[in-house]
Amino acid sequence: MAVEQEQIKDFLPIGEQLRAMISQSFLTAKHLKDLLNDQGVFIDENDKNKSIPILMSTILSPKEFERLVENQTTKEEKFKTNTLTIPCKTEKKLLEIIPPSFSLNKIIGENLVYKPNYKVKGNPQFELVENNPNRIQLSYEIERDNKTKDWVQTKTTHKALITIEKKSDSGINLILTKNHTSKETNEINEMLLKNLKNNFKDAKVVKEEEDFVRILFKDFDNKNRIQFFYSFTSPSISRNLEFVEISDINVQLDENVNSPLEIKDFISGIKNLKINGSELQEHIFITNQSFHDKIIFSSISLKYKFDMIGTGVKGICIVDFSFPEYVNKQKVISEFQFDLTIIPDKECRDFINFNKLNNDISKIFENYKLEQFEKYKLKGEE
Repeated sequence: MAVEQEQIKDFLPIGEQLRAMISQSFLTAKHLKDLLNDQGVFIDENDKNKSIPILMSTILSPKEFERLVENQTTKEEKFKTNTLTIPCKTEKKLLEIIPPSFSLNKIIGENLVYKPNYKVKGNPQFELVENNPNRIQLSYEIERDNKTKDWVQTKTTHKALITIEKKSDSGINLILTKNHTSKETNEINEMLLKNLKNNFKDAKVVKEEEDFVRILFKDFDNKNRIQFFYSFTSPSISRNLEFVEISDINVQLDENVNSPLEIKDFISGIKNLKINGSELQEHIFITNQSFHDKIIFSSISLKYKFDMIGTGVKGICIVDFSFPEYVNKQKVISEFQFDLTIIPDKECRDFINFNKLNNDISKIFENYKLEQFEKYKLKGEE
């Protein structure tokens, strides 16, 4: 673990120093309530306004403090996945269209006029994926200085991944998948995509007028966006996945549409309602299709059982599908993304390759979402 063990042993935060950490968003009210429960302190609800003052008056053990830091690390290290496409025309292998002078550090230097609070480790390069000349990836890691986050961990590391795949289903397309674990790695990914696009055009692999096609919030109307989200409950996604339930939905009224009174009474005055529960596929917002053009879905969480046939690897997978910039800032150019939480069965945890499992499940959703985007996007949005 990245926490400096000597610092924890010699000095643990209390009072105001502890408050600065436990009030941050990566620690939920439930995290803090669970911590209090372990100390024998019980409160009747998940409420930071109640739990923070109590924790400020306590002294954490080193193990308790490590748990708090692990919660931060787990949240930041979960890969968020976006997929882009661009038409191309080339017979070359993908590694051959990457410039021989490629340097991620150089790209960052050319795009930033200030010294960033991070550095890329080493000199990462694109490599073949499973010896497939039509699929390559760049995996890299940054070390970030963050003296404002908390006093224990002023340096943190964050991983990222760019995958490029050449497909010829309907013409030839480059499928670019970006995975990031922090704001900084997402920004680097965007610098890299811009650089690659320019190089592809210079090499005549991509036409000058072409641009990346992204899955954006504005590419759907209200009804089709809900259908796009709901399509991920289909049993046809993969024989390795079985849909279980919808557990979370972010929903709000469309102020530009005249909504039925029964909807207004339910969420009137609420800008963005997050509905938590089980089997939300039975909720009226899902089942009553007459509502679908009047409400806005911006995120949804789905639970699946997975069984990677032939490997013995089984478990539960929770997938958060969202337009995050719309959820947080109402931006209609928000890009669609998903992230996975994988909980394998106990019997197979000892022999699981988590990276491969994550990649295999992610790949299923990457392919499926592109198919569903073509089906449900507004026509004429090319």
